[in-house]
Amino acid sequence: MEHNLSVFNSLTRKKEKFVPLHPDIVGMYVCGPTVYGPGHLGHARPAITFDILFRYLRHLGYKVRYVRNITDVGHLEHDADDGEDKVAKKARIEQLEPMEVVQMYLNSYHKDMEALNVLPSSIEPHASGHIIEQIAYVQKILDDETLQKNIKGVGTQWECRYNLPQLRKRYPNLRFMQSESECGNGAMDWKAGEHTFMLLSDNLGNGCDEYYNWNFILTDNGVSSWGWTQNALIQVDSKTRTMRYTPEYYAYKHFCHFVTAGTRMIGYSGRDNGGTPVVVFKKDKQYIVTAGNSTNETKQVTVKIGNKYLNITLAAHSFNTFVSK
Repeated sequence: MEHNLSVFNSLTRKKEKFVPLHPDIVGMYVCGPTVYGPGHLGHARPAITFDILFRYLRHLGYKVRYVRNITDVGHLEHDADDGEDKVAKKARIEQLEPMEVVQMYLNSYHKDMEALNVLPSSIEPHASGHIIEQIAYVQKILDDETLQKNIKGVGTQWECRYNLPQLRKRYPNLRFMQSESECGNGAMDWKAGEHTFMLLSDNLGNGCDEYYNWNFILTDNGVSSWGWTQNALIQVDSKTRTMRYTPEYYAYKHFCHFVTAGTRMIGYSGRDNGGTPVVVFKKDKQYIVTAGNSTNETKQVTVKIGNKYLNITLAAHSFNTFVSK
């Protein structure tokens, strides 16, 4: 089929002539809305963008299968790793069944898209109906020998930290990067810092090689450029033009300052110890121990390193790092 359509190939990092996998047939998979509330501009922008592409591909003569998923489960409050599911919370507040909430706001979304003259997608699979297939598909991709020869690592997000030990065992030659940290809710208080320290400990302690922070700087109460209230490492007061390092900044610093390139994680104890995550690292002949205490009480912790023991006292609500000489 003759046309002049070119697209940017993220693999080769250059613009290339568009050639579908199957002659005259194009498949589009697009992330749709999380249906727990009324539609907004954030829903409209991708819908219009991909509607233009959908229409243009059909104009060129392609048969297009346009799939737009509906997130009806698994999206937690404040985009956090722990907490209440957004749909479940809305159902509790409005005294409805979760699927009633999903259907109500999905119907509303469809009406909004119709008002924008956006064409309906070919298929709208719901996340809750395909969890088993999603897991199987990811395993199929990662088990592919050709893929393993051509990639160095895999990005993980959110609850995937619970699967890191199994992933590392199954794919020992891959590096794992936590590619999307929690966004927070704009509080930027010590509690948020403690939660971030726990997430860093749990990810790195379970085999994550790299950890990416979402927001570095936000103003005032943390409203991001796309309108969400979130946390950051640095908070700027737009009126006084002053800044402060948030508790999350110091949580990160305990790891970034001491756990440098070439450091290996050799031990972790956190999930079984409540509010006192402890990670042991080693670089050359030096040992590094990070330990947090998010409880209201002073904690006495003993860490065995080889044939020696490190007895440490963790003040209530504290971040700590110990380095051997």
